[in-house]
Amino acid sequence: MAADGIEAKAIQDGEAIQDGEAAQEAQEPQEAQEPQEAQEPQEAQESQEAQESQEAQESQEAQEPQEAQEPQESLVDLQAKVDQEDQQAKALADEVSSARKYGGIDRAALERVCRAALAAHARRKDAAKAAKAALHQIHGAFLVAGGHARARSLIFAHAEGGGMLDDRALARRLLALHASTRERLPFLDEAYAHVGRFVRDGASVMDIGCGYNPFALPLFRGRPVSYLAYDICLETIELLNAFFQASGQGGGYVALALDAAARTPPARADVALLFKLLPLLERQRKGRAFELLEGLEAGVALVSFPTGSMSGRKRGMAGFYADFFERGLPVTLTITDKTTVGAELFYAVKKTGS
Repeated sequence: MAADGIEAKAIQDGEAIQDGEAAQEAQEPQEAQEPQEAQEPQEAQESQEAQESQEAQESQEAQEPQEAQEPQESLVDLQAKVDQEDQQAKALADEVSSARKYGGIDRAALERVCRAALAAHARRKDAAKAAKAALHQIHGAFLVAGGHARARSLIFAHAEGGGMLDDRALARRLLALHASTRERLPFLDEAYAHVGRFVRDGASVMDIGCGYNPFALPLFRGRPVSYLAYDICLETIELLNAFFQASGQGGGYVALALDAAARTPPARADVALLFKLLPLLERQRKGRAFELLEGLEAGVALVSFPTGSMSGRKRGMAGFYADFFERGLPVTLTITDKTTVGAELFYAVKKTGS
């Protein structure tokens, strides 16, 4: 019985040990899995973040070609708008130039004025009216009825006799056929005596916005070696070239079309003449008067302003233009002379330091 009891107890103890080991083994897998279960949310989060990052990259890559095309499309639209504006300006210029008063204006100047009028007025009718008003200010107001025809007759009538550059009487008759130079007739000799202080024998001259001023050459004290005359009136240019040719001056004397409100003459000269021109330029585009002066390649620029209106009334214009010019002149330019002759205020200007 004792042996049986001992054996039974041993069996019982062995089963208890086995049950303990089994219990331990049953617990071990659960404990080993706990860290894995703890990591699952982190791995899921990392997987979700990776997927979101990839989706964002794919979305960005999908948008990139579209973004790259946008500037190109804008340029195309912009060019189409510019082309349309050009066509509208050309069409309006055709309409305006059908009137004889404006038909002889340089085409580049005509289209520039029409383009500005269209930009300022939504209705075409208003734009046409504004364009004609602007052209009258810079061109039409200076025309004398029948002036071009009479000037042509005078030039060809005196062409055979020669000596046109010495004919002071002919000069006076021609200058009377343009409103701007006609204003100068009461003090003509004094005015060109002053001009003669700067234009001497052998000087090269450019005359910008010249009108009929080159017809005054017989009144100059010196004889220029070359004379470039620029204007927007094609009929004036034709008459001046006929005058130069009849005077036997050859290629050194020539008249050319130039819209001084938009372009600066490329030539260089000893003297540049800008008689009563700057107010007209400033009226068309603020700042253009001084921009032109700064861009000129000239030893000296002789600038003038009217001291009275074309009707002959004085309205403080001398003080107004003196203030405008002297206050607005850039530091790159220096006034070397200021003189009033008759109803005209003259300035001589050089580049600072020259």
